[in-house]
Amino acid sequence: MLGSTSGQLERTAAILIRKTPFSETTLFCTWISEQYGRIKTSARGARSFRSPFQGGLELFCEVEICFERSWKSDLYPLKESHATFPSVVGKFSYSNFVLAAYFSELAEAVLPVLDESAPEVFDLLRVGLRYLQRSPASLYALTKFESNLCQRIGIGGPLPEALEHYCGYLPRSRAAAFHVLHARRGGAF
Repeated sequence: MLGSTSGQLERTAAILIRKTPFSETTLFCTWISEQYGRIKTSARGARSFRSPFQGGLELFCEVEICFERSWKSDLYPLKESHATFPSVVGKFSYSNFVLAAYFSELAEAVLPVLDESAPEVFDLLRVGLRYLQRSPASLYALTKFESNLCQRIGIGGPLPEALEHYCGYLPRSRAAAFHVLHARRGGAF
């Protein structure tokens, strides 16, 4: 939980990694943020025609969010989201989308182990997603992201075993990404 103060508004840069419909108009959103690590928000009205969040709730989109802290729950009300670097997920190839999903899930997997603030994880996710917006996905990009993540969080050892040991598991999306990219070569970020 972010703190014991209720009703305090917070702003941070964030990347949307998951959104789940909750009701006719509400989405639950999971973010990797620069200041607070993983954040879960409820975006009331996000699915309505007059959504106050239009453009700021696309997967893998870099945004500035404003949310209200709550001491009662780890699900915070989302007040604002403004795209700062738009996502091009609609233009992603299938392999780029699968790899972006893996990058996001792996970043999320290391965050419960880290302190709340994890700017190094946020920054690497931003770099990885921007790479996928301009270049084709590859096995090299997958292993480079894993290697850079290990370096930034200070763990060593052979990949992917070091990450699996650190997190307690590897996201299932790794197997999907590896399968999709198996025939591809090249690319770096």
